[in-house]
Amino acid sequence: MFVFVQFLEGNFITPMITGSKVSINPMAAIIALILGGELWGTPGIIISIPLIAVIKVVLDSSKATEPFGFLLGDVADGDDIVDKKAEPGFFGRLWQRLRGAS
Repeated sequence: MFVFVQFLEGNFITPMITGSKVSINPMAAIIALILGGELWGTPGIIISIPLIAVIKVVLDSSKATEPFGFLLGDVADGDDIVDKKAEPGFFGRLWQRLRGAS
């Protein structure tokens, strides 16, 4: 049971929470954590999310690299590409239910 809970927390719950705070796609956060851990071990895991956030900001700052920034996270405010009031996906609904929001 402990291994299962640790797996869920480390691979899904924490990247979703951390990713939402820095506007990083949860899948990009998971990949960053895995690559950071494989390349640099524990320090890599610690700095992988801030590093991917910096990379996203740098990519979003140029029109030529903006599509790559879009792949890493949310659309910047004011863009009409994504409807912000869209229905949340499966994990979004699950997270809302766990938080007690309706």
